[in-house]
Amino acid sequence: MHKILDGRKIAEKIKRRLKTQVKKMKQMPGLAVVYAGSDPASLSYIMAKEKAAKEIGVDFLFYKFPAQVSEKKVVNLISGLNQNRKVSGIIVQLPLSAHLPKKEILNAIALEKDIDVLSDKARELLKNGQPIFIPPPAGAVLEFLKKAKRPLEKSTVVVVGRGMLVGEPVAMLLKQRAKKLIICDRKTKDLSHETKKADILISAVGQPNLIKKEMVKKGAVVIDAGTAKYKGKIVGDVDFADVSLKISYITPVPGGVGPVTVAMLLANVVKAAEKAI
Repeated sequence: MHKILDGRKIAEKIKRRLKTQVKKMKQMPGLAVVYAGSDPASLSYIMAKEKAAKEIGVDFLFYKFPAQVSEKKVVNLISGLNQNRKVSGIIVQLPLSAHLPKKEILNAIALEKDIDVLSDKARELLKNGQPIFIPPPAGAVLEFLKKAKRPLEKSTVVVVGRGMLVGEPVAMLLKQRAKKLIICDRKTKDLSHETKKADILISAVGQPNLIKKEMVKKGAVVIDAGTAKYKGKIVGDVDFADVSLKISYITPVPGGVGPVTVAMLLANVVKAAEKAI
């Protein structure tokens, strides 16, 4: 019988802990979000972060540029935020407008405020096993595995997708901890052959119903970190109704990885604020 890993419940628990921590702090932590554009999905993600930040007592600063803003303006703002003592963590909401150079903008964030772990320096530290912060999606995955009581050092982990936001940071983090790590992407010839090896399967592609029942091992833990619109609904990569008949634990979409990722982002904000004291 499968058990659903309820991301909303896990996120609430993390936020309660953070709220207690924040109350004891002399200065309120601050989260700055920088965004260029008007994509409705991006704006709704930003609103979710704002709501969660306010719930735990973190100051939320939102800097919204028109889509056609220059790189110089964005970088200048980030440089100012790096110097601002009231700002503990800075994130740039992706995707950016097509004309803006993502790498240069993310690299403008000071290492001690890069709570999304997306600058080259932060990723290098993560790759070498010395991250200042755990990337929020990877942190969310670890929370689910704790709940499922599935030790990484005894597990074969398969990560489907190597995107910059989820797949890659999750793989970088788990590489040092899992017994065996297999990464699948577009070049993988036989996806099903690889996914069937997984004690822990993490999918982060954004392709509706990509993972079917016959592609998973009986009793596996399945973490669905993909989101896409399908027939007017938000769905994940995993064919939930089909796959849930065969596995031990599964995360739903929505209400799985998303809320816990936001909670882990806030945990990084609080950690950054504590380090800055």
